[in-house]
Amino acid sequence: MFITINNLSFNSENFDKVSVKFHQLFNQNLFLFEFLKSWYQEKLVYEILTSGSTSSQKQIRLKRTSLIAGANQIIDFLKLKNENILCCIPIDKIGGLMMIVRALVGDFKITITTPTADPMYELVKNHDFSFVSLVPYQLINILNNEESFSKLNRFKIILIGGAALNNDLQNKIKKLKPDVYHTFGMTETCSNFALKKLNNESWKYYKPYQNIKLKVDSLGILSVKGKQTDNKWIKTNDIVKIYDDGFEFIGRSDFVINTGGFKISPEVLEKKIQNLIDVKSENTEFLISLVNSQEWGQMIVLVHNNILFFENNDFKKLLKSSLEKHEMPKKFVFLEKIPKNKSMKTDRKSIQNIIAKI
Repeated sequence: MFITINNLSFNSENFDKVSVKFHQLFNQNLFLFEFLKSWYQEKLVYEILTSGSTSSQKQIRLKRTSLIAGANQIIDFLKLKNENILCCIPIDKIGGLMMIVRALVGDFKITITTPTADPMYELVKNHDFSFVSLVPYQLINILNNEESFSKLNRFKIILIGGAALNNDLQNKIKKLKPDVYHTFGMTETCSNFALKKLNNESWKYYKPYQNIKLKVDSLGILSVKGKQTDNKWIKTNDIVKIYDDGFEFIGRSDFVINTGGFKISPEVLEKKIQNLIDVKSENTEFLISLVNSQEWGQMIVLVHNNILFFENNDFKKLLKSSLEKHEMPKKFVFLEKIPKNKSMKTDRKSIQNIIAKI
């Protein structure tokens, strides 16, 4: 594997000879150094910190064999060969780490850069990268810049993970030339175990990798099993519907809001509202959250960063006429900046803590 970090290139087998130099250049260098060292020493178990975007951060122990299996699954699924990877997401979280493991397993070139809002900005126009993984926040910034959009179009495959995509973003993705896939997975499953192609109308659902087994309980909560889970059933917090040709994500069981005797999925309600509106501003965001309430148990809160749109009477009238009474947000909260975590994902837990104090 050939690695480039902030314009410094070296062969990974000899990484110890340049460690002092890249320690001074890259803020995640120590993690990379320790990981590569343990990898070539064939360490059997690795501890990975979850992103914390959906719950409190925790350490997850993953076997080397599971990491390799996860890498091989996507290499086979996407028929990856002789790739030149750009890794521009945090490498100390499972999404970025698995880009490194894929490079190790597939013997691909990889360039690791400091995560930024627009990772295309520093690339030359005629770059030869073929494979990249982004979060929606990065993709929005890239698509909002003509030059960055052009650079992204030179890739062959783009993975998008971390959050749901609004309608406007999905429509723009369809204009991209590379194959764009929305990922489905978590740290415990060595990143993704299923993909959904976003710029192909025939892909309605997420398709699991070969030999991945799925099942749901009476509440529709998904469990997954395969080599990348050490052939053990891993129960997720995801509510899905399974079909013959894949599965559909409904929402997370741990996000469900109990309000006035009704159980509301924030993701489902967000999708309903998204289908009602046509906000073209790239920087406009909203989400459904909650606060505890003596009257309702939990109260639905619409959190947004656009007062002119979300706080006007016409919009509220539209919601009242289109949503069920129990789905109507009881409170609207403006946050100038929607909090993101270190992985640049929307931080729902932080948002919930913020609005609880308002």
